Amino acid sequence: MKKKRYISTIHLAVIAALLMQASILTAQGEAESTIPLSRVVLFSSGVGYFQRDGHVEGNSTVELKFVTSQINDILKSLILRDFDGGNISRVNFSSRDPLAKTLKSFTIDLADNPGLAAILNQARGEAVELTTSEKIEGRILGVERVQELEEQGYNINLITARGLQSIRLVEVTEIRFLKPSLEEELHKALSLIAEEHNRDKKNVVLHFTGQGKRRVSIGYLVETPVWKTSYRLVLGDNNSHFLQGWAIVENTTDEDWQDVELFLVSGEPISFTMDLYRPIYLRRPHVELDIRGSVQSQVYDDDLGYGTDAEGLIAESAPPAMFDRRMAAKKSLAYSRDEQEMDLTKGVESAARAGTTGEFYQYRIKAPVTIARQESAMLPIVSREIEGERISIYNEGVYDRHPLNGLLLKNSTEIYLTGGPITVFDQGTYAGDSRILLIPPGGERLISYSVDLDTEVKVERKTKGDTMVSVKIIHGNLFSKSIRRRELTYIIKNRGARERTILLEQPVDPGWQLATPAKAEERTRSHYRFKVKVGAAGGGNSEKSFKVVEEKSLSQTIVLSNMSSKNIEFYLKAEVISKGVKDALAKLSSMKARLYSTEAEIKKLQQRYRVISTDQKRIRDNMYQLNENSKLYKRYVATLSEQEDEINNLLVRIEELENQQREEQDAVNQYLLSLDVE
Repeated sequence: MKKKRYISTIHLAVIAALLMQASILTAQGEAESTIPLSRVVLFSSGVGYFQRDGHVEGNSTVELKFVTSQINDILKSLILRDFDGGNISRVNFSSRDPLAKTLKSFTIDLADNPGLAAILNQARGEAVELTTSEKIEGRILGVERVQELEEQGYNINLITARGLQSIRLVEVTEIRFLKPSLEEELHKALSLIAEEHNRDKKNVVLHFTGQGKRRVSIGYLVETPVWKTSYRLVLGDNNSHFLQGWAIVENTTDEDWQDVELFLVSGEPISFTMDLYRPIYLRRPHVELDIRGSVQSQVYDDDLGYGTDAEGLIAESAPPAMFDRRMAAKKSLAYSRDEQEMDLTKGVESAARAGTTGEFYQYRIKAPVTIARQESAMLPIVSREIEGERISIYNEGVYDRHPLNGLLLKNSTEIYLTGGPITVFDQGTYAGDSRILLIPPGGERLISYSVDLDTEVKVERKTKGDTMVSVKIIHGNLFSKSIRRRELTYIIKNRGARERTILLEQPVDPGWQLATPAKAEERTRSHYRFKVKVGAAGGGNSEKSFKVVEEKSLSQTIVLSNMSSKNIEFYLKAEVISKGVKDALAKLSSMKARLYSTEAEIKKLQQRYRVISTDQKRIRDNMYQLNENSKLYKRYVATLSEQEDEINNLLVRIEELENQQREEQDAVNQYLLSLDVE
């Protein structure tokens, strides 16, 4: 127990010495400052802008903590301003590498929680001062394990001015490294270990340099929950109603928002993430050393003005592609030096101003807002009278029997109403829920919140056959147009005690055009909307019918050369065809009739030829079995002779008819080629 107490005392002494050294370094360098959060701007796109405003004095550092997932946004968006003549020298942030990997980069590796003996063994060769009953200075030769009575102990071996000394470690009460850089490294390692207690937090340290007390500003974007809106709508007796809107804001950070200026911005800025935190290494080709024999000394021209510094010399020895990249890098370095002298606040004007553009709009909370960390709040953004017409909305696809109670809401305020749910109250009680999309000032939006059980709607459908409306011939092709009609009749019956305005929603079907009525009351991307007023129950107008007729245009193209006689006869009987088209079709019918007759005659003769040929084969097969002097054989010979004469006649006639067919077909083709009739 005594030995363990001594070792613990040594550990504490070493740590206390390191922390004292760190305090001295901080006091001689930069002072730490705290800059409070002053402004929060939340965007509906899922990011938030945080601004801190305060003062620093002299050379100061400001340390901010962020979760690891936020570092990429910080590296992409951090903006710093040091007013009153100050400058921002640099921004340091914690490495992304694991702690163990970072600790292994130090001279003494504390990654595996080493004991004192292991720490001293890693410091072999370093100069130390040990305190026992006396102070001893020397270089560590090593630490060896020795057996002490019932348990093992350690001796530290030093090379001192008096020679080699071995000292029992349990007798040492204080150890001090004489190299300041080693003390610094130990402090850095211990600081990293302390930071690891909160594994998901990374430090970002901002360094401000200057004289005296100065104003500074820090701004950055990080991912935040989307702020939301919800509304309460109290319906009035006429077209005036009361709307109350609330914004729901969540502080999911680990910092209290104390009296901050809060802005809620809606819009669609282009926003993305990029991994700037991860180290990226480019792969380079490996080039073997080029070993050659001696060559004769050469004399070279003067350089071409690319510089005589080390960078220029490297560029001259590089291949052309590498040379170009280095020259580009050199130019970019020159530009960087110029940019460092630029004032980012000069010549820059906001691209959007509240109330002047449609890309962004914002709610500015008038009073300072306080929201504790990991808490949420509801903030009022609108509370005023608003216009709206009571209406019943019928959509067969939503409810095929009854319409929905609704309101044609008009944004009669001067502010944008963002999308969100609406709770509707009517006559002092809950009436239903609805939701809206964005409504700009002066815009209108339809909402529905309950089923109108006092109104019933029935839909009757009727589809008519196609009606031909025009036929024309162009270059031997027949083009016909027809109209297909369909009717929907809405039969509306009101059983309620008040007059109702019914808004009928009918889907827009691609290819179909509205015929009756000629124009809808309103058309959205997906629906026509028609307004119908229906009187109260008991009156003469409590039941009404409303008919909607749609038409679809159909087109057909037929190649006349391929058109059958039956199809030609169909078009000749159509009433909408002009006399010119009928005459052209009649002539074509006559020409095709002659052509068809010739083709039929050819087929008939060809069939007779095939019959005779088949019969001749039968006769010849039989003749092989007969005696040439027999009566039947001689009879077969006479028959074959007659058939040959007929075959010759058939072939001559077929050839004549085929020539005639070609002439008639050419006549038809020539006729159609120049045929244009409407």
